[in-house]
Amino acid sequence: MILFHGTTQENHDCIEAEGFLGSEIDSLTIGRHVDGGVVFLADTVEEAEEYGDVALAVHLEGVKAHKFSDGNTDHYYSFAQELNEQSWWEVV
Repeated sequence: MILFHGTTQENHDCIEAEGFLGSEIDSLTIGRHVDGGVVFLADTVEEAEEYGDVALAVHLEGVKAHKFSDGNTDHYYSFAQELNEQSWWEVV
């Protein structure tokens, strides 16, 4: 499965150097903290581009994408540690 992540050039440079750092889960997802945080993902490149000037295609190699909705659009999140250990990504 391939999903997309939008970010700034500065954050992209960090992702390439250190991997995904992850954000805290919030009320739009499941409302609990996860060590290492989560990475938010989108179905389309166009949607990902709304979050920054760099869009990454994230190849989820056995990593689960958890679906959630903000009330208007469906999104996904995956655990940063799992992405760093089991997936790969490329700029699109």
